[in-house]
Amino acid sequence: MSQVYLNNPLLKAAGVSIPFTSEQVEELIKCSKDPIYFIRNYCKIISLDKGLIDFELFGYQENFIKSMHNNNRVISMQPRQMGKTQTVAAYILHYVLFNDHKTVAILAIKKAASTEISN
Repeated sequence: MSQVYLNNPLLKAAGVSIPFTSEQVEELIKCSKDPIYFIRNYCKIISLDKGLIDFELFGYQENFIKSMHNNNRVISMQPRQMGKTQTVAAYILHYVLFNDHKTVAILAIKKAASTEISN
């Protein structure tokens, strides 16, 4: 069995064990408990002006994440161009990484839109 996924040495294949230091375990636990910490420290977005940059959350985005994290169902009415899609995509990433046996579907009016979000 190959140790890497799709011949990429940066990606481990399924079932390959990875030794963690105690600091890495502490960081993993911290990330699992706080989606805002995880997004700020491990998620990046693409800026038209600067390229790949850290995801720096605005206060309203933090509040939105807290609402999603602490409630079973959330309805949010926000204006256009506020980073809702990126915020939800980052939260979904946190959700699937730190919750066992979860399935997520991303729906949009057009296939291209949902494909762009999930990539």
